[in-house]
Amino acid sequence: MAIISGSGSLPMILSQKMLQENVEHCIVFFTSFPPNWISGKLKIIKADIEKIGNLFTQLRSNNVDSVVFAGALDRPNLRLENADDKFLTLADVILPAMNGGDDQILSLIVKIFQDEGFNVLASEKIEPALLVPAEVLTDRRPTIQDCEDIDRAKSIVNAIGLVDVGQACVVSRGLCLAVETAQGTAQMLSFVKQTLNGKKIVEQAPSGVLFKGPKPNQNLLVDFPTIGPETILQLVQARLNGVAISENGVFILDLDKTISLANKNNLFLSVV
Repeated sequence: MAIISGSGSLPMILSQKMLQENVEHCIVFFTSFPPNWISGKLKIIKADIEKIGNLFTQLRSNNVDSVVFAGALDRPNLRLENADDKFLTLADVILPAMNGGDDQILSLIVKIFQDEGFNVLASEKIEPALLVPAEVLTDRRPTIQDCEDIDRAKSIVNAIGLVDVGQACVVSRGLCLAVETAQGTAQMLSFVKQTLNGKKIVEQAPSGVLFKGPKPNQNLLVDFPTIGPETILQLVQARLNGVAISENGVFILDLDKTISLANKNNLFLSVV
């Protein structure tokens, strides 16, 4: 097995799970330096998208037949002068996809690996606890207003997802305060914090909800939405009431800590 490691804690969670179950695996990273959580027991592979043929060779030399994509992968700045022969044979499909939305390029990456004979696994196949059935997980429950805001936010996320824009939205008393675009959920919530504190859109008690879910037709093998403890802390800073996520469409990282933080700060966490 190989973990194609992006940012965030999901690659570490999967690696720890495989170490516990004695699943042999290596870590592939595209950044300048390897992630600092990697166990010294593991083989690490430095990869460049322009040298994808070299990556396939290294994977096969390490007897890898299955890969799992975990964590956010930044869109690379291609250096075509470094491209190997394999990349050049794929350039006619890769380069146009780079000008499209995230789902287009990520779906293409999955297909390329599959075409090379690698089995691409979903993260939840390795760690089923990442997915939680539909229920309210916290002591606090959404109010009627919260539920109305969740429904509106779901509609907005579905609409922006149809054009491959984002996976999350913040709604307060029916008013859309922000939608997620390329900047990601954390920056969106920072914007909400600045908006509420600076312009006082919500003059009454703190209000509003975050909803997060996958885009329609999103390839969840490589781009699975996530929330975790950091999300809860960002909700507190943004003065929101809680978060709702789509059932089977969003991973909860470090579930127990996430629920505990939400309870400590009197926020709701709902799987809908």
